[in-house]
Amino acid sequence: MELDTAPTGHPLLLLDAAKSYHREVARTSGLQVPESVRTLLPRLRDPVFTKMLLVTLPKSTPVEETPRLQGGFAARGNEPFGWVVNASLAANGTTHPVLAARAALYVKHLDDVRDTHATHAWLIPWRAAAL
Repeated sequence: MELDTAPTGHPLLLLDAAKSYHREVARTSGLQVPESVRTLLPRLRDPVFTKMLLVTLPKSTPVEETPRLQGGFAARGNEPFGWVVNASLAANGTTHPVLAARAALYVKHLDDVRDTHATHAWLIPWRAAAL
């Protein structure tokens, strides 16, 4: 399953909502908690069943905000599996002077992701048109 959310707060709220939902169903239904509810949060926290991938852009603000999201997941028992850096000019091999200069600005951020934040990292090149 893929879940695309806004940065930082929304994914953490979804995890917290799953926990709250589990507690509320348990409270209101007594001992009759459905299997799907009982297994929801453990499945989200199971690194074999669920792989959290953080997707960001190779720019300063997204790369600076994403570690906070990673820390929020880790604090809730969901260590992200890796990072995907999307729409990277540095990965598409551009020779256009303006685009190459812009790509050079983002190399530091790509290095930060790889060297400091991500256990696994993938770099997706920028494309002029969707596949």
